[in-house]
Amino acid sequence: MRYWDTSALVPLVVAETETQRMPSLLEEDPHIVTSAWTSMEFASAVERRARQGELSRELRRAALSRFAELAEIWDEVTDVLTVRRRALADWIAAQLT
Repeated sequence: MRYWDTSALVPLVVAETETQRMPSLLEEDPHIVTSAWTSMEFASAVERRARQGELSRELRRAALSRFAELAEIWDEVTDVLTVRRRALADWIAAQLT
């Protein structure tokens, strides 16, 4: 299982520098786990690119469609406060060793 943040998911559906690498990572482990905030962050990233003229209407539509397909198969972390608390505790412990 691999955690995918928005910056890793966007290149799966929008052409970016990392676009060539991400599909192979997904093939290695197709179980996507991401944050409950990812959908909002993704929509923001796509709309920003569209406003800046980086995505045509067709590419924008295709990106949103592909993203919707991914969203159907992933698992979302919804208890973000617990995850944050545990991650912070693990990070602090690692810094102290």
